[in-house]
Amino acid sequence: MSDAKAELGAYLTKLAEIRVVHTAKSILVKKLYEKFNAENKQALDELSEARQELDLIEAELRDRVVKAHKATGAKKFCDGKLGIRIVKMMTFDESEALAWAIESGADNCLSLQKTNFKKVAEGLALPFVSISEIAQATIAKDL
Repeated sequence: MSDAKAELGAYLTKLAEIRVVHTAKSILVKKLYEKFNAENKQALDELSEARQELDLIEAELRDRVVKAHKATGAKKFCDGKLGIRIVKMMTFDESEALAWAIESGADNCLSLQKTNFKKVAEGLALPFVSISEIAQATIAKDL
Protein backbone atom coordinates (compact mmCIF):
# COMPACT_ATOMS: atom_id res chain seq x y z
CA MET A 1 0.00 0.00 0.00
CA SER A 2 2.84 2.41 0.80
CA ASP A 3 4.37 1.79 -2.66
CA ALA A 4 1.10 2.78 -4.29
CA LYS A 5 0.88 5.86 -2.05
CA ALA A 6 4.42 6.87 -2.93
CA GLU A 7 3.77 6.34 -6.63
CA LEU A 8 0.58 8.42 -6.52
CA GLY A 9 2.40 11.14 -4.57
CA ALA A 10 5.16 11.25 -7.20
CA TYR A 11 2.61 11.59 -10.01
CA LEU A 12 0.78 14.29 -8.07
CA THR A 13 4.02 16.24 -7.64
CA LYS A 14 4.85 15.85 -11.32
CA LEU A 15 1.34 17.01 -12.29
CA ALA A 16 1.67 20.11 -10.08
CA GLU A 17 5.04 20.95 -11.68
CA ILE A 18 3.70 20.50 -15.21
CA ARG A 19 0.66 22.66 -14.42
CA VAL A 20 2.97 25.49 -13.33
CA VAL A 21 4.92 25.22 -16.60
CA HIS A 22 1.72 25.04 -18.62
CA THR A 23 0.24 28.09 -16.90
CA ALA A 24 3.44 30.11 -17.50
CA LYS A 25 3.49 29.13 -21.19
CA SER A 26 -0.21 29.94 -21.54
CA ILE A 27 0.38 33.42 -20.13
CA LEU A 28 3.32 33.94 -22.49
CA VAL A 29 1.32 32.83 -25.54
CA LYS A 30 -1.60 35.06 -24.53
CA LYS A 31 0.74 38.06 -24.31
CA LEU A 32 2.29 37.21 -27.69
CA TYR A 33 -1.16 36.85 -29.20
CA GLU A 34 -2.28 40.21 -27.80
CA LYS A 35 0.93 41.86 -29.06
CA PHE A 36 0.47 40.31 -32.51
CA ASN A 37 -3.14 41.50 -32.66
CA ALA A 38 -2.17 45.03 -31.61
CA GLU A 39 0.74 45.23 -34.07
CA ASN A 40 -1.34 43.82 -36.93
CA LYS A 41 -4.71 45.41 -36.18
CA GLN A 42 -5.09 47.04 -39.59
CA ALA A 43 -4.24 43.86 -41.49
CA LEU A 44 -6.58 41.80 -39.28
CA ASP A 45 -9.39 44.34 -39.76
CA GLU A 46 -8.84 44.26 -43.52
CA LEU A 47 -8.89 40.46 -43.45
CA SER A 48 -12.18 40.52 -41.55
CA GLU A 49 -13.69 42.99 -44.03
CA ALA A 50 -12.51 40.88 -46.96
CA ARG A 51 -14.08 37.77 -45.36
CA GLN A 52 -17.39 39.59 -44.93
CA GLU A 53 -17.33 40.76 -48.55
CA LEU A 54 -16.38 37.27 -49.71
CA ASP A 55 -19.26 35.71 -47.77
CA LEU A 56 -21.71 38.29 -49.13
CA ILE A 57 -20.66 37.87 -52.77
CA GLU A 58 -20.55 34.08 -52.46
CA ALA A 59 -24.07 34.01 -51.00
CA GLU A 60 -25.32 36.29 -53.78
CA LEU A 61 -23.65 34.13 -56.43
CA ARG A 62 -25.19 30.96 -54.94
CA ASP A 63 -28.60 32.62 -54.98
CA ARG A 64 -28.16 33.62 -58.62
CA VAL A 65 -27.01 30.10 -59.59
CA VAL A 66 -30.13 28.60 -57.97
CA LYS A 67 -32.31 31.14 -59.80
CA ALA A 68 -30.59 30.35 -63.12
CA HIS A 69 -31.17 26.63 -62.47
CA LYS A 70 -34.85 27.20 -61.75
CA ALA A 71 -35.20 29.30 -64.91
CA THR A 72 -33.30 26.99 -67.26
CA GLY A 73 -33.12 23.58 -65.61
CA ALA A 74 -29.36 23.56 -66.23
CA LYS A 75 -27.10 22.19 -63.50
CA LYS A 76 -23.71 23.44 -64.69
CA PHE A 77 -22.64 26.97 -65.46
CA CYS A 78 -19.39 28.74 -66.37
CA ASP A 79 -17.61 25.65 -67.67
CA GLY A 80 -18.56 23.64 -64.59
CA LYS A 81 -17.15 26.13 -62.08
CA LEU A 82 -20.68 26.75 -60.85
CA GLY A 83 -23.18 23.99 -60.41
CA ILE A 84 -26.30 22.67 -58.78
CA ARG A 85 -26.50 19.77 -56.38
CA ILE A 86 -29.99 18.51 -55.55
CA VAL A 87 -30.31 17.54 -51.90
CA LYS A 88 -33.28 16.00 -50.17
CA MET A 89 -34.60 17.73 -47.08
CA MET A 90 -36.77 15.67 -44.78
CA THR A 91 -38.90 17.14 -42.02
CA PHE A 92 -40.94 15.16 -39.54
CA ASP A 93 -42.36 15.27 -36.07
CA GLU A 94 -39.95 13.29 -33.89
CA SER A 95 -42.63 12.10 -31.49
CA GLU A 96 -44.73 10.73 -34.37
CA ALA A 97 -41.63 9.10 -35.84
CA LEU A 98 -40.81 7.45 -32.52
CA ALA A 99 -44.42 6.25 -32.15
CA TRP A 100 -44.23 4.78 -35.66
CA ALA A 101 -40.94 3.02 -34.81
CA ILE A 102 -42.52 1.44 -31.72
CA GLU A 103 -45.67 0.33 -33.58
CA SER A 104 -43.81 -1.09 -36.56
CA GLY A 105 -41.05 -2.79 -34.57
CA ALA A 106 -38.29 -0.74 -36.20
CA ASP A 107 -35.90 -1.24 -33.29
CA ASN A 108 -33.04 0.50 -35.07
CA CYS A 109 -35.11 3.71 -34.98
CA LEU A 110 -36.27 3.52 -31.36
CA SER A 111 -33.73 6.02 -30.11
CA LEU A 112 -34.60 7.93 -33.26
CA GLN A 113 -31.31 7.76 -34.96
CA LYS A 114 -32.26 10.27 -37.59
CA THR A 115 -29.99 8.82 -40.26
CA ASN A 116 -31.55 5.36 -39.94
CA PHE A 117 -35.05 6.79 -39.75
CA LYS A 118 -34.55 8.94 -42.85
CA LYS A 119 -33.40 5.91 -44.84
CA VAL A 120 -36.52 3.97 -43.83
CA ALA A 121 -38.98 6.86 -44.03
CA GLU A 122 -38.03 7.85 -47.56
CA GLY A 123 -39.19 4.53 -48.97
CA LEU A 124 -42.34 4.16 -46.86
CA ALA A 125 -44.06 7.48 -47.66
CA LEU A 126 -45.11 8.00 -44.05
CA PRO A 127 -47.91 10.57 -43.70
CA PHE A 128 -46.08 12.68 -41.10
CA VAL A 129 -42.88 12.98 -43.17
CA SER A 130 -42.39 15.51 -45.91
CA ILE A 131 -39.49 15.26 -48.31
CA SER A 132 -38.49 18.11 -50.56
CA GLU A 133 -35.62 18.52 -52.94
CA ILE A 134 -33.60 21.68 -52.68
CA ALA A 135 -31.16 22.96 -55.26
CA GLN A 136 -27.83 23.86 -53.68
CA ALA A 137 -25.37 25.97 -55.63
CA THR A 138 -21.79 24.73 -55.78
CA ILE A 139 -18.72 26.82 -56.54
CA ALA A 140 -15.43 25.29 -57.56
CA LYS A 141 -12.57 26.04 -55.16
CA ASP A 142 -10.13 26.53 -58.00
CA LEU A 143 -11.46 29.45 -60.01
